[in-house]
Amino acid sequence: MPVSMPTVAQIDELPSLMERVIPPEWEDLNGHVNVRHYLELYDAASWPMLAAIGLDEKVFLERRQGCSTSSITSGTCRNCMSATR
Repeated sequence: MPVSMPTVAQIDELPSLMERVIPPEWEDLNGHVNVRHYLELYDAASWPMLAAIGLDEKVFLERRQGCSTSSITSGTCRNCMSATR
């Protein structure tokens, strides 16, 4: 069954969970946020998102169990690798 994707306008209407200015030392050589800092931002933004759906810190502490909401993938561009040899 096909799933329709939200429009850009619909995404723009979503509330912001956090806003942050990224310091230059968090950037990798490509000018992107280094993955270790990206995960820190994701973790910080996860708590307000979970609380919005009723899963605040109190729930996790009372039940003494957690959940995971992330996955990390990594890929390497073959052309990029050959250019560095």
